[in-house]
Amino acid sequence: MANYLDLSTKSVEQGEGRLPKLRGQICPVVTVTTAATTLYDHQSGATVFLTISGGSNVVITLPEVAAGLNFTFVATASPSGAGDAVITAATADTIAICVGPDSDADGTFGSAADTVTLEAAALGGEVIKFVSDGTKWYAFANQPAVGSVTYAG
Repeated sequence: MANYLDLSTKSVEQGEGRLPKLRGQICPVVTVTTAATTLYDHQSGATVFLTISGGSNVVITLPEVAAGLNFTFVATASPSGAGDAVITAATADTIAICVGPDSDADGTFGSAADTVTLEAAALGGEVIKFVSDGTKWYAFANQPAVGSVTYAG
C-alpha cells in the first residue's frame, strides 16, 4: 500500500492536508480478450476494455446487483474473429437496457434482459454503461453500427 497511499501527518494549514497521494491508475481497468471474465463488486467503477479475438464467444459476468455498482465497457476495435462479447447478469432478467440508435434512428429498449452482446460485427468505439440501483442493472449502449450491440432474455 505504501506505493499508493501516503497518509502523512502534514497539516492542513500547510496546504498539504491528509489526502492520499494517488499514483498510477485512478479507476480499475479490466481488459477482456479471449478468456471468460467474472467482475466483482470491488471492481465497481472499472472501465472494461473489450479487445475480442478468436472464433468463440467470450462471457463477462456481472456481479449480483447492489446499489451504486457501475461498469463501463468499451470496444477498443472491431472484434478480430467471429466471437462476440456476451455480458451476462448473475441473476436472470435483471438488465434494463436502452440501445441507440437503431435502423429507425430511435433506439430500442428491453426491460428484462439476461445478456447484452457486443456482436462480432461491431466497428469499435461502442460504449455500454451499466449502473445498478440494487434491484436491476440499467444499461445504456451507444453503437456506431446498427446491430453491433444486442440484448436477449
